Amino acid sequence: GTYLFFGLDIRFTPPKKKSQMEQICMNLAAGVGSLAFLLMALNSYYQDFKTIGSSCADANGFWQKVAIFILVCVLSPNYVAATAVWGSFKHQSPVVLGLEPKYMSIIYGVPLLPCSTTWLGPIKHLYALILMPYFLPGFLITNCNGVVLLIWSCITKCACLCAYLKTSICCVVVFWGVIFTLGLWGWARSALVEYCSI
Repeated sequence: GTYLFFGLDIRFTPPKKKSQMEQICMNLAAGVGSLAFLLMALNSYYQDFKTIGSSCADANGFWQKVAIFILVCVLSPNYVAATAVWGSFKHQSPVVLGLEPKYMSIIYGVPLLPCSTTWLGPIKHLYALILMPYFLPGFLITNCNGVVLLIWSCITKCACLCAYLKTSICCVVVFWGVIFTLGLWGWARSALVEYCSI
C-alpha cells in the first residue's frame, strides 16, 4: 500500500502527459490516501501507548516492562509501515547513486527538514518522520550486529584466549537467555519452581 499511495521517490522516466482532469483526480486520490495513512499511523501510536500503559500496570518488574514495550512496538502496524517506508529510502534515495546531499540529512540521505528536496514528497517525508521511532531500534541493532561480529571474530582469532573466551562469552549469553526467558514466561518460572521442589 505504501508504494500505491506514495509512489517511487525517484522518477526513472519522464511523467506521461495527462489531461488536467486526470491529474486533479490522481492528486486528490493520492492526497486522500496519504492522509489516511498518516491518520492510521497516528491511531496506531495511540493504540500502542494504550496497550503499553495497560500491560505495564500488570507487569512485575523493570525487565517485564521493557519486554512489553519491545513486543508492542515490534507487533505494531507502524513497525511494518516504518520498515517499508525507510526500506524504500534505502534503495531509492540519491545517496544510493553516490550523490552527496546538499542539505542536512539523517539516515539514507533523507532530509531532516520537510520540503528541503525535490526527490521526496512532503507527505511521504512527514509519514516517514512520524514512523521513525519504530524504525530506529531495528536500524541501530542491525548496524551494531556488524560491530559485534567484528569484535567476535577478532577475539576468536587469538589462539591463546580463544577457548576460554568463547566458553565464557557463551556462558554469559546462555545465562542472560535463561534469565530473560524466566523473567518473561510465567510457565517456565512455575515449571522451574515445581522442578526444583521435587
